[in-house]
Amino acid sequence: MSQSSESLVPDLTDPEVYEAAVRELVASTAPGLFAVVQEREESPDAYVAAWGVEFADRRVAAFTAGLGGWLSLADTDRLLSALDVPGVRTRIVPVA
Repeated sequence: MSQSSESLVPDLTDPEVYEAAVRELVASTAPGLFAVVQEREESPDAYVAAWGVEFADRRVAAFTAGLGGWLSLADTDRLLSALDVPGVRTRIVPVA
């Protein structure tokens, strides 16, 4: 390996360089955080029914706020179907 290409490889034995690399790894692979909001159709009333995370492969995991249970599903569409309630609009709201 030539001297110039060796300089492109970060020195992970340096604690500051290693910490920066770990933070970059975490930031680039972090799942998306979202709330599942339910709104009554007959009146302007909304509440958070669940909190969830969506992974890079679209799988989701959610914790239901009122029921205290975990759901693990293939995607957000299936999560919305699982939390469907007649007369209630259920939607995903991403956390900024």
